[in-house]
Amino acid sequence: MRKSFNFLWLVLLCLCLSACKKQQKSDIILVEQPAPVQPRQTERVGDFEQTYDVQWNNHTYRVFVSRQADESLPLAKEGDQSYYDNRLQLRISSLDGTVLYENTFQKSDFNAFLPDAFKKNSVLLGLAYDRSDSQYLYFLTSVGSPDPSSEEYVPITLRIDRNGQMTLNRAQRIDSTLTNEDEEP
Repeated sequence: MRKSFNFLWLVLLCLCLSACKKQQKSDIILVEQPAPVQPRQTERVGDFEQTYDVQWNNHTYRVFVSRQADESLPLAKEGDQSYYDNRLQLRISSLDGTVLYENTFQKSDFNAFLPDAFKKNSVLLGLAYDRSDSQYLYFLTSVGSPDPSSEEYVPITLRIDRNGQMTLNRAQRIDSTLTNEDEEP
């Protein structure tokens, strides 16, 4: 029994000594390789077309509005995201097809109404019919941040008279109430 006891002590001693043995250090460091950063794709604000009829001075006029991203215009940036600017087309015609007014707009057409800091990174957002009176058809357009969650924009009133002449005014707010800047002098 004494021999087996000595043998057990010898095995335990070997195990202890081998456990305390200095381990060899490796100079190899394993690091997870970061995924390559994919450049963000330039986004479009959203193309659309809309046609509707408007009653004005006892006549019905057909209004066509189109917004298309234009890759030839300078890009707008919001943070690290780039956006294409838009062109807006407005055509007003009678039901027999006679065109009262037709024009394609880009943001630079409204530069007189935009603060300098706003001109570079904003886009032409949209154009919509607002109202009419005996002399004018009123449309509202806006230039603003391309980020859908942003509420930064500059509203502009576009007026078309019976002769198809257009005038622009800065609007105070977008709703159906005339402001002093919209009223005839």
